Amino acid sequence: MSHPETFNDDQTILDVLGFAGLAVKYLGDRPFEEFVASESDRICVTHEVLMIGEACRRFSAEFRQAHPEMNLQKWTRLRNSVIHVYQRVDYFALYQVVQNELPALIRELTKLAPKQD
Repeated sequence: MSHPETFNDDQTILDVLGFAGLAVKYLGDRPFEEFVASESDRICVTHEVLMIGEACRRFSAEFRQAHPEMNLQKWTRLRNSVIHVYQRVDYFALYQVVQNELPALIRELTKLAPKQD
């Protein structure tokens, strides 16, 4: 028998921040050509973006409604497009999203992150 899963928004914030930090770390500040030439970095960044998208599904409806500026559904859609069209991942689009859009999500979630001891 399966049990419905419940997720905690505070923990999900921390999870997304962890995944996002790794995606930024793996991408670094190098040009696209260097990123796309590294199979291991492409795999790592892709994995972290998938994890971000999966985690964003776990935010409560209340959290989503309170923070429409984060466009959390976008991250889930990105995850779905990578999962379901895995043979044609657009690494340039992935690179652009991590470079240009992920920092804003990190900033917004950092403001809401629970204080850790």
